[in-house]
Amino acid sequence: MHRLLKRQLRKAFPNGVPKEGETFNADQINTFIEMVDQGYQSMAEQLTMTERTLDLSCTELTNRNQTLSLILDALPDMSFWIDKEGLVRDIRSGNFSPPFIDAEENFKAIEDLDIVINSPELKNFLKNYQSKSGKAAELNLYAQETHYQVKARITPISHTRWLLVLRDISLTKQLEMLQKQRMEQIQKAQKQLQGLVNAAPTGIVICNPKQEIIMVNQYISTIFQKPKGEFLGKNPTELVAVKHRTSLRAQVIDVLKCEQEECSRRLDTAITLPSGNLMQAEIALSTLMFDDQLLIIMSISDISDRKQLEKKLRVLASTDPLTGALNRRSFNDYTERAISTCIRINRPLSLIILDIDFFKKINDTYGHAAGDEVLVAVVSKIGEVTRDVDILGRLGGEEFAVALPNSSLELAKEIAERIRQEIERMVVINCNHNIRLTVSLGVITLSGTSLEKPLECAINSADEYLYFAKEHGRNQVVDSEGFKKRTS
Repeated sequence: MHRLLKRQLRKAFPNGVPKEGETFNADQINTFIEMVDQGYQSMAEQLTMTERTLDLSCTELTNRNQTLSLILDALPDMSFWIDKEGLVRDIRSGNFSPPFIDAEENFKAIEDLDIVINSPELKNFLKNYQSKSGKAAELNLYAQETHYQVKARITPISHTRWLLVLRDISLTKQLEMLQKQRMEQIQKAQKQLQGLVNAAPTGIVICNPKQEIIMVNQYISTIFQKPKGEFLGKNPTELVAVKHRTSLRAQVIDVLKCEQEECSRRLDTAITLPSGNLMQAEIALSTLMFDDQLLIIMSISDISDRKQLEKKLRVLASTDPLTGALNRRSFNDYTERAISTCIRINRPLSLIILDIDFFKKINDTYGHAAGDEVLVAVVSKIGEVTRDVDILGRLGGEEFAVALPNSSLELAKEIAERIRQEIERMVVINCNHNIRLTVSLGVITLSGTSLEKPLECAINSADEYLYFAKEHGRNQVVDSEGFKKRTS
């Protein structure tokens, strides 16, 4: 105010203020008074503006504090406002579960909080925090007998305030550990798989999309007895037998057209070896992107032993283990297929059911081992008499069946009689015992609509003729016509 009056005096009296005894100019006095009034008025306006500005600043500061408070409440992190004395001025507990701190801890020294006392890593983290520009670390936190893994960060907000933030990362760390364990398992599995692949006796052929061989391994070179270079540029279908090339070519085209990220196909095939022999093989095809190029990977495995085993298993599953004749289920399957063929070509099918006479007496007299030898000998003798197209099966015990496709009743009776005679002449030697035996047989012929009836009906009818033969003297053949004549 003093400086303002001095400036106004200089403006009103440019030549200086009149000294004592000098006359004052009235106009200059009036000018000075007006300037003073204007100065006071201007000061009042500036004071009013300053007061309004302060009011706005206070309101804005309050709003900002409220907003900051809401933000801190909404965050999942735990936060502490710490003053220069190390006292906690504000606490936000965040979303820690279970919660272990609340607002009642306000105004305590930070080092006196239970979580700091019980957590050596946090206590060490807070040392000299006021002399640093801020820091962060992952710590182990212990509160209420619960272990937490947290991300701690302390930041200076001003010269007198610091913000400590604790974020619970326990779940994240658990997930990271699980992911790490999973990756270790995957890497271990991949390593094991790589070892198996390297040791596997399989052939590897790699082709480009033009179906040209660009690489083979030593296995392929060995089985074909050719240098690896001779395979390059050739079509992979040339590796398999001629009759399998079309199916392999179709599989290669199919895997190339596949739109999935990973495609694979498998097929059983045969490879013609340099010796002229066929090697049964399985080819597995898959695609692979390598150096931005699509490649076809063919893995060739020798499955000759597997095919032989499958054949043996099929035989074991379909035959009687003692005699080698078909078991009942397989006999029915083969016979029903033969019936379907006879229906299609309009030809008859005959059925012979035979049973060994007095077989129990043979077992009781000579033992079960001798009985087994008798069963084997009977099947062998039937095989000698019947044709290649005929179907022989063991129905159970000492009962057998023979299906004769494309056979009339006369032919079936003739074959049945030959079976009876050959078995009657047969001698089974067991432990110096000469075992003789006979069989009784029932014969039925199916033709026309009778072919369409269930097979079990025909077996039951032939069984009826068989037991009629047993009841009337055994060692004989009874057919449907003879049965009618003898029972009418």
